[in-house]
Amino acid sequence: MKKILGVLVLVLALGTVGCGKSTVKNTNNDTSNSKVEDKVKVKEEVDNSINKVSSLIDEKKYDEAKALIEQLNSKELEEAQKANINKLKGRIDSQLAETEKEKNKEKKVSKNEEYRAKLDKIQLELKALDEKDASGKTPYMREAANERYKRWDDALNEIYGVLKGQLSANDMKKLQSEEIKWISNRDAKAKEESSSMKGGTMESVIYLNSLADTTKNRCYELVEKYMQ
Repeated sequence: MKKILGVLVLVLALGTVGCGKSTVKNTNNDTSNSKVEDKVKVKEEVDNSINKVSSLIDEKKYDEAKALIEQLNSKELEEAQKANINKLKGRIDSQLAETEKEKNKEKKVSKNEEYRAKLDKIQLELKALDEKDASGKTPYMREAANERYKRWDDALNEIYGVLKGQLSANDMKKLQSEEIKWISNRDAKAKEESSSMKGGTMESVIYLNSLADTTKNRCYELVEKYMQ
């Protein structure tokens, strides 16, 4: 009887040990599976972040893209992921360089081109005054002539201001001497053209229109001749 009890105890003990080993084995498997799942999850997160960087670059949000790349570089990355990130860095650098190039190109638009466009715009805007001339009413025609002269005279003064910053002191001095002669000739021309209407209501209209036309031509002349 004692032998039988001993055998039973031994069998039970072995069974308990066997179960223990099985439990340990299952625990190890669970841990291993969990690590694999974690790696897969991390890979998916990194891949999603890489796609996000690409989208930010497409939207020209370069600072945000660079910040996200910094975060990615702090993680443990696969070689393929590192390669993708390096490509994205290259895209950012290339697009930033292109943007800077375009900015510099815009800056290089000369004052000459800028002011020719300004003068063309003034000329276009002043066409609206043609209706007042067409009315045949002297007060309206005088008002139109005065407005024309004022716009071109303002433009001329603005051009002088630019040229003062571009020309040397010697060249500016020559221009000022030239300008004194030009003003004298402009006024003489206006006086001559309006003399046929001396004492009439149209005298001032013709005089102002002459001043406006001569001043307009002077604006274009100075831009073409001196402005850079």
